[in-house]
Parts: sequence; structure tokens; C-alpha cells
Amino acid sequence: MKRLFITFILAVVSTVMVVAQTFEFRMDGKTVPEGSTVEFVSTYEPLFVREDCYMGNRLVLCNLTSSELKGSQIQINYSYVSGSLGDGVYPVNCMGGECRTNVWSTYTATLGLGPNGSMGVDIHVEDVKNGEMLTKLSVTIGRETHVVYIKFVCNATSGIGNAGIASASFDVYDLTGSVVAKGVSASGLRSLRAGVYILVDANTHTARKYVVR
Repeated sequence: MKRLFITFILAVVSTVMVVAQTFEFRMDGKTVPEGSTVEFVSTYEPLFVREDCYMGNRLVLCNLTSSELKGSQIQINYSYVSGSLGDGVYPVNCMGGECRTNVWSTYTATLGLGPNGSMGVDIHVEDVKNGEMLTKLSVTIGRETHVVYIKFVCNATSGIGNAGIASASFDVYDLTGSVVAKGVSASGLRSLRAGVYILVDANTHTARKYVVR
């Protein structure tokens, strides 16, 4: 009887070990239930005169263990489900240490997930048009797989964004601090030669780096 009881306990422990969860998705610090859909709404970027969908650090993959989950064990599959944000507009997937424009693919992450650490789900869509795009992200580590659906949404109203930057003005400097131009409009920035510049907003006096390729 004692032997049977010990065998039963060992079987229970083994089962618990098999089903123990080692990682999860979190959105804004909260666990994302398996198979749920998270949504990212586009914001207007006056510097480039367009709508972009960026995640920031809102959606992350979290290691629930005190051991490293190595990149060689992290399999990532990102796929299209439905919808459109404009002809030829697709997400850029930078999850795992390398940006991929051929996003509908399966690959191995090049970065590990440290003990109790997290990895940003760095996927973004630029220059989006009105509409929605639903995508599926599946991550497998060992024998464990978790899925989250990512929806990108753009509800931009034609004309409002451009009107909002009509008075925008920037002073442009090169990296040595020399003045390149003053009072340049947001649309006029696109005529700058290829290079790296520092822009100072004439209204807010805030500075940012601007790269022209």
C-alpha cells in the first residue's frame, strides 16, 4: 500500500512538472490569457506626415523561471490572419534581435530570455491607412507554446493630420552644431540631403535626432 501511495505521489509530481508554465505574454504588466487579442491603435507622426502603429514596451514575453531560456530554444512564428492597412503595408518584426520585413515566417530568436526576464514583442507598422490588420504570434520554448493575436488599427481622418502641422517649424543643425536651415516645415524636412541632423522644434524647443537616408 505504501509503495502504491509513493508511486501515485511521484506520478502527480511528474505531471505537475510537465504542465508547469515557464513563460507568458504580458500586456501593460498584466498576463495575456492564451489566444487573446491585443490591440494597438496608430498615432499620427507629424515629423513624417503619416500614421504609425508602434508597440513601445507594452507587450512583452516573460520568463517565469529562474533559469535562462536560451535563444536557440525560442521558436517564433508570425503570420497574417486578416484585414489590411493599405496596399503593400506590412508589419516589421524586430522580436528576437533582428528586424525582419519578410514577416510571415518561422525563425529562431537570436537573443536569450534571462532568468525572470522579459523580451519586448517589437513589431510595428509604418505609414498605415484606414483599416485593421489581425496577425498571429506563436512562441515555442521546448515543448511549451503560447499564442497571442495582435491587431493593428488605424482610424485616421483624412486631412486632419496634415492641417495639424501647418504651423510646425524646425531649426536644423548638423552633428557639429552648425545651422543647416531655420524655420523648416515638417514636409520640407524630406528635401534635406542624406545624413544625420538635430531638429529643434521652434514652438516647444525640444530636440531630436533626424536621419535622412
